[in-house]
Amino acid sequence: MNNGKTILVVDDSAFIRKWTVDILRQAGYQAIECADMWIAESIKTHQPNLILMDINMGTARSGVIAAKSLKKNLAANIPIVFYSASRNQTELVEDVNESQADGYIQKGQDSALLLQDVARFIQSAA
Repeated sequence: MNNGKTILVVDDSAFIRKWTVDILRQAGYQAIECADMWIAESIKTHQPNLILMDINMGTARSGVIAAKSLKKNLAANIPIVFYSASRNQTELVEDVNESQADGYIQKGQDSALLLQDVARFIQSAA
């Protein structure tokens, strides 16, 4: 069990949100789906322990812009982890550094690796 930790999954793809939330819930997390336009309201309502956020939501790098803004205000103390299909590790690291996000997780990996990475980020924030 994961002590009911809440994870906000932010992605413009409904399929990716549902797939990710289903995996997290099966592992005991309280996972919340969030379309990119509702991030601030979802943070206020659910007070997540972790935010998994796509980098490119509708427009290139929109997740970077959102994370940078959230880290200054609502999510200053909440880990934001990019959840990206990009295979360019250099760009991912640059996006993490620019936005002050806490890291990234590769989309498309098997569910066991996703859960392992999520647990690592939650544990490091505790």
